[in-house]
Formats: sequence, structure tokens, C-alpha cells
Amino acid sequence: MNSPRRLTSILCALCVLTLLSVPSAKAQSSLVIYGDSSLGFQNWGSATVSFTNKAPVHSWNNSISMTISSGSAAGLNLEHLIPFDTSLYTSLSFWIHGGTTGGQRLRVYARLDGGTYLSGSAYTVPPLGSNSWQQITVPLATLSAANRTNLTGFVLEGTTGAAQPTFYVDDIALIAALVWRQHRGRGQHVRYFDDLQRPQTNGMPVGSVSWRFRLRCLPLGD
Repeated sequence: MNSPRRLTSILCALCVLTLLSVPSAKAQSSLVIYGDSSLGFQNWGSATVSFTNKAPVHSWNNSISMTISSGSAAGLNLEHLIPFDTSLYTSLSFWIHGGTTGGQRLRVYARLDGGTYLSGSAYTVPPLGSNSWQQITVPLATLSAANRTNLTGFVLEGTTGAAQPTFYVDDIALIAALVWRQHRGRGQHVRYFDDLQRPQTNGMPVGSVSWRFRLRCLPLGD
């Protein structure tokens, strides 16, 4: 009769064989749009913006300060000169701070080919709180920006048509899609599942938390 330990080992081995039948994918890092500076993106917006604001900051040394003086079209327009593929990413993430007053009303939407605004698929940001940071995560599908090959940027703008108090934005990133990574070691198989990997700036993580799950099966034994 098989011992419980041997039965467990057999079941674990079958689990490994099932996993090994699935092709593994190379891990994809999240794309930092703004960490401590704007990385490859230019601001084409008309709001009063500083990319080197010293306080408050969510991480590192700088954040973006932004003041909308008038008109809903005034905003932050982060534009990349070369269109890129969004199939590697699932969502847009950023941290935002309402300053000492809060209450700002904003929306975010994507831009294609440097000229096509997807404002019809804009995401309305909840009214900002005062004196605190909050993370906003928007699925690219919500912005009609999923699986695009010609994305060039994102726009964050006011919705009231009037001036709004200064607020702050930090740690803007496109979050990488879920990936499997497989490692084969001597006498064992280990398979990792990575979700929401931290965006990297200067080799250090910023922004979203990284989660890793590991399944490990040891060799058969008595």
C-alpha cells in the first residue's frame, strides 16, 4: 500500500508535468512614465506644471505639481514621440495628492499616434482628498487603449471648466501583464507567477507592490 507521503509526491509530480506542458513566458517589466523625472515622455499640456516639485512626494525626491488656471482642456499631456505596443501591459497606475484643499475633479484618457484623443473613453478620477496620496489604477481596456500598437501618451485634465487648486502626481507607470516564469533546478522544478511587478527606476523599485507565488515539487520519495 502506498504511504501518504508517497501518494502526495505522486500527485505533486503530476502537477509539475501539467505545468511543464504550458509554455513559459519571459518576465515583462512595468513601464515607468514618471518616477523621479519624466522618462522618455514630454509634456504637451497647457497647465502650469513642474516635474521637480520637492514636497509632497510619494517616493524618491520629486513629484509633479500641477495647477489648472482655467478651462477643462488645461492639463498634463505626457507624450512619447514613438508609438508603442500596449499588449504587454494591463493598466495605467499613478499616485495623486490633492494638496491642502483637495476636491479637484479630473479625468484621464489615452492618445494615439500623437493626435487621436480617446476622450470618449475617459476615466473620471474620484474627487481628490486633501493632504494624502491615493493610488489610481485604470485598466487599459477602460481607456480603449488595450492591445494597441500605436499608443503615444496619456492626458490628465480638469473636468470643471474652471481653475482648480494645485495638486500632485507621482509614480506613473504602465503595469506589466501577468507572466509565468519557469525554473528547472537539479532534482526539482520551480514555477513562479508574477503579478504587478514594481516599475524600475535606476535599478530600484517604485510604485505598485509586487506579488510572487511559488509552486515547488520535490522528487518522488518513499
